[in-house]
Amino acid sequence: MDIKELAELAAMPVRNVRYLIAQKFVDGPDTSAGPVNAVYTERHLEQLRLYQSLRDAGLSQQAIRAMTEEREPSEVAQRMQEVARHVAPGIEMRIVPALVPGDLDREELVHRILGILSDLGVSKKGNANVDAQDEDRRSAGEDEAQGRRPRQRRR
Repeated sequence: MDIKELAELAAMPVRNVRYLIAQKFVDGPDTSAGPVNAVYTERHLEQLRLYQSLRDAGLSQQAIRAMTEEREPSEVAQRMQEVARHVAPGIEMRIVPALVPGDLDREELVHRILGILSDLGVSKKGNANVDAQDEDRRSAGEDEAQGRRPRQRRR
């Protein structure tokens, strides 16, 4: 296939394909028949799709380079297998273990998830444990801001 076909299949502009080749995220084409007749294969398409999925997952170009350098796209894709868990009606969590940082702050993650639920208007009603943890965080923050030792919640 030519570069236009490749770009169309990858759903990106030809300019982006050329950039990713120049930056070595994608192998160069076969130019044995001359540069005007450059030939692209399924491997090029696989590399483009892998790059797109890694960018969609929030990885920087530097992180993508480190993850893909000297590896086959299928090997990287295999490491990227996501785990999906049904959490509650209407809520599914997807995790890509290879992308989870080793120093992940779980409390910060819970805080972000609660923020998303709040933004969506999902009520905390019926979840006293989450409400209690939220109240503990708020109380501790208020106490620290006023220079007092955080209060201990009676359980």
